[in-house]
Amino acid sequence: MTTRFERKLDTSLLDLPLAADFLPFNDLLRAWVPAGDGTAGGANMRDGLRLAIRRNYVNFYLAGQSVARVDFGQRPKCLKLTVHDKYVRGEQEQGQKTMRFVSGKPSDTPAIVADWIANARANAEGKAKRDGDREKTFVDEVISHNPNVIDVEMAMPGVLNDNGNPTAPRMDIVALEPHGDGWQLVFWEAKLSRNDEAKSLTEPQVFRQLKKYRTWLRDHEADVIAAYQQTCRILVDFRERTMKSNPDIGELGSGIRAVADGAVLALDPTIRLLIDGRKDTGRFADRHLAPLKEETTAHLVQRDADLTLPVGTTAAAAPVTD
Repeated sequence: MTTRFERKLDTSLLDLPLAADFLPFNDLLRAWVPAGDGTAGGANMRDGLRLAIRRNYVNFYLAGQSVARVDFGQRPKCLKLTVHDKYVRGEQEQGQKTMRFVSGKPSDTPAIVADWIANARANAEGKAKRDGDREKTFVDEVISHNPNVIDVEMAMPGVLNDNGNPTAPRMDIVALEPHGDGWQLVFWEAKLSRNDEAKSLTEPQVFRQLKKYRTWLRDHEADVIAAYQQTCRILVDFRERTMKSNPDIGELGSGIRAVADGAVLALDPTIRLLIDGRKDTGRFADRHLAPLKEETTAHLVQRDADLTLPVGTTAAAAPVTD
């Protein structure tokens, strides 16, 4: 049975002493930098965390990497914080071992969030130099220039892979843009210009991926809209709570605030492509951009000024054919 797509949290747990006394969670929340901080610049761009609302838990990201997860437990009521062991210990290994901290329970390991952030930053920079993979940091740069981004790595449960087996692939960016008298959800898949999936003079491989994602969104439209309406309300709630300890926290995007306040929310199922071509010599733009634009909205980032997402471009683009 496919898991229903939801975004929800019992934020009443944050009113209990267990939350007030759970210092690592509060330190993570104080390090949260909402989307759109890139227009201000400064240290927050480098060391701030992104907050993503999930189903009964939240993820904190740095430079596109998940640093920590906090589960909102019900039986018993508690907060459970899971963090990669490599961030706690400052190691560069790539394993998946984790450490857990639970509200109300002592731990033999100090929970020093500032050290986790520094170690996660060093790990991300080391990975980028070692593997040349800048896609996650590219996504974070985009978030920093777009205040109405509301989610990253959106899992879509039940999408079938090429073998017909159910999987849960992840959409890189979910954002809001003005639409009529309200707002609409728009979805972006990010690629580097050197990624072969986006290259072809006829039909790029990425088109199969976009078709599957679009079909899933159409089949789950009502659930996705309801989930992101709830996400906006939770983000507003979290920011209000965070202001008590961090009065300088940035403002949420106007779309997030409007949807949280009841504005109409629609969904555009067309998956848009976001290509980082800042290190490209022009070959991608000359040879591969046109086939993408014939089938979907494709935005090529050639300089930092292009990191702002275009608005209202889907209507002019032909959908990926079924």
